[in-house]
Amino acid sequence: MKFQQVSEHLSRLTDAFLDGTVEKEIYEERKTSLLFEKRAVEDRLNDLRSNKTSIPEEVQKFIELAGDAYSLYKTPITEKKRRLLKTVTSNCSVDEENLDFTFAIPFREVAQREKSSDGRPSKVIHRTLDVLLNWLLAHFEKEPKLEIEAVAD
Repeated sequence: MKFQQVSEHLSRLTDAFLDGTVEKEIYEERKTSLLFEKRAVEDRLNDLRSNKTSIPEEVQKFIELAGDAYSLYKTPITEKKRRLLKTVTSNCSVDEENLDFTFAIPFREVAQREKSSDGRPSKVIHRTLDVLLNWLLAHFEKEPKLEIEAVAD
């Protein structure tokens, strides 16, 4: 659908240029932008056709890992803990017995999401969930691979 929209925009732009309603400089600028967008859509379609992981699958894997992070960390297998921390955190440092870290993106977005302090369902959390999911989809479109398989194995 996006491919068809870009093609239609390109066609309308060309028509406008031929009719003289768009200057050549503006035409060239917009045409270049649309051709880049068309190429990105083509690349994405090729990725999907070649059975590379889809964006929704990546988001699903991420959500599963985020939900299982605590239990994975509590596992007695040190190597699993190490892989989990490498995936979920950035800027790690250890001071005597204290671990100090920052969550890696996109885990930081989940950690900073609004929480209910008293445990009751919140009237606004469902609204922030939509925002979070949209952010995750946009993030995984830009950065499609997260090394999740290595953590959960």
